[in-house]
Amino acid sequence: MNKFIKEYFNYSQREKRGILILLIIILLAFVFPKVHHEFKKQELWDYTEFETQIDKFIAEQVEIKKKPNSEAKIKGELFFFDPNTLDKIGFLQLGFSKKQTNTIINYRKAGGVFKKPGDFKKVYGISEKMHKIIQPYVRIKDINPKKKYEEKSLAQEIARESYDDYIEKVKENIIFKEVEINSADSLLLTTVRGIGPVFAKRIINYRNYLGGFHSLVQLKEVFGIDDSVYNGIAENLIVDTAFIRKIDLNNAEFKAINKHPYISYAQTKSIFKYRDIMGEFSSLNNLIENNLIDTLTYYKVKPYLVLIKN
Repeated sequence: MNKFIKEYFNYSQREKRGILILLIIILLAFVFPKVHHEFKKQELWDYTEFETQIDKFIAEQVEIKKKPNSEAKIKGELFFFDPNTLDKIGFLQLGFSKKQTNTIINYRKAGGVFKKPGDFKKVYGISEKMHKIIQPYVRIKDINPKKKYEEKSLAQEIARESYDDYIEKVKENIIFKEVEINSADSLLLTTVRGIGPVFAKRIINYRNYLGGFHSLVQLKEVFGIDDSVYNGIAENLIVDTAFIRKIDLNNAEFKAINKHPYISYAQTKSIFKYRDIMGEFSSLNNLIENNLIDTLTYYKVKPYLVLIKN
């Protein structure tokens, strides 16, 4: 220390000022943070809103636990359906949980049949409120016992009669006001005036290729059915979209998507590239928002797509 003091007095006046300023700066560097902390005004945070949100969330979870097997409302896309024929993907698209869907499927496998919309109440896990929402969309195919008997009797005679004679007898004895295009077999289709065996076969082949018709106008896409043929047969046909075979855009394989006639190979590649990057689709609108398919194709193929979140 004495040596430093001696050396200090040997410095020039300018050097002494420099050393003094440096010492002052060092001192301030140590002292200022402590002094600033003492005089700094403590900032108070208001957690009231955050705590309110937490309380609301906890209350909702408690309410859900009270009703583990029911849902307050349907969160899916409502459409007309037959509970005796709708597949698993269809129930999931309607908004049923996987547990509820499996219950319905197992009920049918055990021989259970829904004879009227009110029978849906029998299914365990479907609440009264949920049933009221879904009931207006239930369409159970009504089978007339007399018609069934007549069809069975005629079917027994087919072994003794030619195909053409059999068809004529069907037309004479059974009057079909409307034929459902997605469930009818070739024999039933030929009972519609204007549809012969050739057209019936083409319609079924194209129906299988599409996954089902969502509009009668699609019949014009069948080879040989022009406007004049279509106008003659359309009035005796109806479409039940519950029979449409859906493609799960998040889980379907490349081949399953590319196989659909409305989706090209290039569009399928774009869809899978998006899945590789994003993981899955959050909405069907992602297809046009990201230019994966054009708008025209989107509206044509939309009825055949469904999203099941992983």
